[in-house]
Amino acid sequence: MLRDASKAPIVRPARVAEIDSLAVDETARRRGVGRCLVQAALSWARDASAERTELGVYEFNEQARLFWESMGFTTVFSRMTRNAYP
Repeated sequence: MLRDASKAPIVRPARVAEIDSLAVDETARRRGVGRCLVQAALSWARDASAERTELGVYEFNEQARLFWESMGFTTVFSRMTRNAYP
């Protein structure tokens, strides 16, 4: 999907593509399917004049983090959470 980056004073306005979800069946992994899907998404983002592509990945999901890093993505910030107390 495409969105405009936050208009917060610390963020430079930009058109951003976001990969919301990507899944490859276990039986099809390690065959280049994920890479082809990401390359298609990046081409679409470029054609839509996005300045960058963003995505979220859980810290505990090492396999996914390694995949995204191999595709050239880097961590920009971390989101922290705390459960509410009863």
